[in-house]
Amino acid sequence: MSRCLGKRPARHDCRTYRLDPVLTVFPVAPYARDWSQNVPYQMRGNDRSGCWAFAAHGALVATWTKAAQGLAVLSTGKVLANYAAVTGFDPATGANDHGTILLDG
Repeated sequence: MSRCLGKRPARHDCRTYRLDPVLTVFPVAPYARDWSQNVPYQMRGNDRSGCWAFAAHGALVATWTKAAQGLAVLSTGKVLANYAAVTGFDPATGANDHGTILLDG
């Protein structure tokens, strides 16, 4: 992998949710809060493969569950298995490591 970082070109789809119409309803942005305090973020394989979309999902799950009821962490193996299931990536050999089209993920 030569610095492709896992993101493939965007695929546009008319069914993709658009936030613009909703944002015009809100007069003021809600108060900001840092939910990431004390969340143990890890690379989850993203330092060795282009699984950034799935590693990001793992980080989001950790953030949400830590804030809600109790920390749940997706293992690196689970993140790579999810990446493999969607993209055909082989964690054992590194074959088919071409990143992810987000609409497919």
